[in-house]
Amino acid sequence: MKKPTFLSRFLKFLLNKAKPYLRPTMFVSFGLAWIVTNGWAYVMLGIGITYNIEWAKWVSSTYLGILWLPFTPEKLITIPLAVLFQKLIFKK
Repeated sequence: MKKPTFLSRFLKFLLNKAKPYLRPTMFVSFGLAWIVTNGWAYVMLGIGITYNIEWAKWVSSTYLGILWLPFTPEKLITIPLAVLFQKLIFKK
């Protein structure tokens, strides 16, 4: 019998830590958090283009431009917000 390698033990440790967050409720919570942090900008851009609202196009496209830069720390806000939504909405 082979001794487990460091990599296999580390991956098992990570899986055990991530298991509470890999549920269908987390996908719903992440979707809500994404809408709060990013989705509004896509909707506002669509409305701004459709109805020719200049300020809406400028605000949303500026936010989306910053969002699409490399290394934007947007997930540092979205993931904790999703965890908070999961705890608030899907209480046991």
